[in-house]
Amino acid sequence: MATIGERIAELRKQKSMTQEEFAAIVGVSAKSVSKWENNTNMPDIMLLPIIADTFGVTVDMLYGRRNSPCSVTSSDAVFDAAYRSVSQAILSACGGADNFNEPFLEIEKLNNYVERMKSNKKLRSAVIHPHGVVYLRDEIGEIALKRPEKGWSSLLTDAGAEEILNILIDRAFRNGLQIVIKNNMTSFTLSSLCSMCGISDSDALEVNRIKSKLFLVKQVNIDGENVTVYDSVIIGEYLAWNTKNITFVNCTIESLQGLCYIEGLKMVNCKLINTTLAFEFCKDIDAQIVSHIDSITNPISGKINAQSIGEMIIDDQIVDPSQTMIQLKEM
Repeated sequence: MATIGERIAELRKQKSMTQEEFAAIVGVSAKSVSKWENNTNMPDIMLLPIIADTFGVTVDMLYGRRNSPCSVTSSDAVFDAAYRSVSQAILSACGGADNFNEPFLEIEKLNNYVERMKSNKKLRSAVIHPHGVVYLRDEIGEIALKRPEKGWSSLLTDAGAEEILNILIDRAFRNGLQIVIKNNMTSFTLSSLCSMCGISDSDALEVNRIKSKLFLVKQVNIDGENVTVYDSVIIGEYLAWNTKNITFVNCTIESLQGLCYIEGLKMVNCKLINTTLAFEFCKDIDAQIVSHIDSITNPISGKINAQSIGEMIIDDQIVDPSQTMIQLKEM
């Protein structure tokens, strides 16, 4: 039986992708991909859904399984149960009840109602109550809305609703969200999502992803040499320690004492958020930071450009300050 690494190699070649191209989409180094394919190492379990989505296969297929066992309760069964519950509530209300606590009507009448709603897609039922609205249409499903405490009109002035509507105006965000939902993507990198839906402006997509608060950003670990990370949000303690020739392009990074002990660190149009004690003992730095940096400590050599820096800790008994040029737009 072929290993996961051998299947990755086979699928990558079917897509006519180089190891470097595949690595850029997944967010790892080409060296890591080579280790996977040679069975020297295994991909992190969090990367498996991203790898599967890149090749258009299931995670089970990466493991060599062609058929997955069915769950005990299917999603269709859960939906049907909810559909019948809403149908019961509507029938009860239409039967003359003053509230939703009245006993439901007999099963036969409920079955007839459900059958009729499903047979005619244009039929719709709605109950408008002082406490809220219940709506049912077979093509759409069931919707139950509770009346806001300040009334329905308060929704028109809700700042959160306005922000969501502004986000949904962005076609690229809607396309990305559609791909995530359609493919049931439980995890992905920004670069892999952009590749799948043909989005070129990853910056705007990332801004709206953060605003929407729909996705949880997991920690990313980076090790090895000659790694380039594009258009990503990276969160993790001690990020990229003891690495060599690491490049970040258009990235937002949040890291406790991150970006230290690196030889050959390049950062292009990057933001550092809540990142303290950065660049300690880093050599050959070329960092273009378009945000504030909380603190920097003992860089060995290179150039750092930033909007502003909260604290600089330089011990001239350990490093030569003249070997690192630091330029600020604000003091």
